[in-house]
Amino acid sequence: PPGGGKATLLKLLVNNQSIRSYHLGEKAETTYFLYLNLLELPDFTESSIYKFLLTSLRFNNKIIQQFNNDPVMLSQALKDTADIFTNKEEKTLVLLLDHFDEYQNHLTRAFFQMLRTLKSLAKYRFSVIFASRRDLKDLVDQEILKEFYDFFVDNTVYMKLFDPVSSSFLFEQVEKIAEAKLTQKEKDNLLTLTGGHTKLLKVCTEVVLQEKISPTIENLLQKHIVKAA
Repeated sequence: PPGGGKATLLKLLVNNQSIRSYHLGEKAETTYFLYLNLLELPDFTESSIYKFLLTSLRFNNKIIQQFNNDPVMLSQALKDTADIFTNKEEKTLVLLLDHFDEYQNHLTRAFFQMLRTLKSLAKYRFSVIFASRRDLKDLVDQEILKEFYDFFVDNTVYMKLFDPVSSSFLFEQVEKIAEAKLTQKEKDNLLTLTGGHTKLLKVCTEVVLQEKISPTIENLLQKHIVKAA
């Protein structure tokens, strides 16, 4: 669900070396996670998408400008860059597509074909994660689903609404910033009221500590920021 910590999880994969090392071991040094927020795309033309990917891969911006929005040249540059990255440098490239469920209907067939081309080019050194709040099989256009069915079945990972370790870490972070502590009873009450939902838990914890109020449903629902969450 919205606010469940989806974007946080993706950004941790990109920015937290310790997490990558813990899960990937030796492969952490040769695995490159690229966070792509589809909200940042100016439009969904082939040229814009290719430039978006090239820029994210730190391709020379001056050369991108010289291509003058030519999708053929841009797509070739993207394939060449991925080839160098995965085959010559022997790195694994993982694209993390956030807000995919909101914008997948704007993405053209050419976008998915490019992903398939990169997958073939890079062999086993290329993956894509589609971050979504709903099952992709229920969202994606049926024609796209038929042609690229292997993208949208299996390998589905669901995030728990309540994760004890994450919630404990969240409490610690908010307490540190607020320079105040919650009692165990207050924490238990907050978890009961929010179900452990990341955004709601964070907002309610901040309100309780900043305004020094008791974490009851009556107190919290008087706050506009809690209602919004």
